[in-house]
Amino acid sequence: MSHASDGSRFTIREATTTSDQVAACALQFAVYVGDGYVEAERAATNLKPEVLGSGGTQLIACRPDGSVVGAVLYLHQGSALQQVAAPGEREIRMLGVAREARGEGVGEALVRSCIERARMDNASALVLWTRLNMEAAQRLYARLGFTRITDRDMQDDRGFTRMVYAYIY
Repeated sequence: MSHASDGSRFTIREATTTSDQVAACALQFAVYVGDGYVEAERAATNLKPEVLGSGGTQLIACRPDGSVVGAVLYLHQGSALQQVAAPGEREIRMLGVAREARGEGVGEALVRSCIERARMDNASALVLWTRLNMEAAQRLYARLGFTRITDRDMQDDRGFTRMVYAYIY
């Protein structure tokens, strides 16, 4: 499932090659460490193709020149990387957009692709978690029809609350 954005500034597709997966993980590392959401050591351990690839499918947003400007992990049913999904639900993790591509609809296109995949997988909902200080992400999820599910929020061992959102089918 590959599609071009309006104006073809980027295309959403699966990260099918090792170089795609490495580029996706590098982008997620740059976003999550660079924006202060995770420590570099933790990110270096977890943001690797062999870790993420076993748990889900990386979707990437690519420029016409092949550069990766966005990525998200769509988890497989029953993935060991699931943190908030209940039976019958699908979960996404690690949505990241390069600074230079923010405001272009990259994050929205990636999340819409996940919504469509979950629909095709007959999921009852697509779920995710975010943090209080990830305000742009929260605005995106609300705009796309996700609902806050406060009774499923959970404390993270790093000292913040994982705020759960669901897109219910």
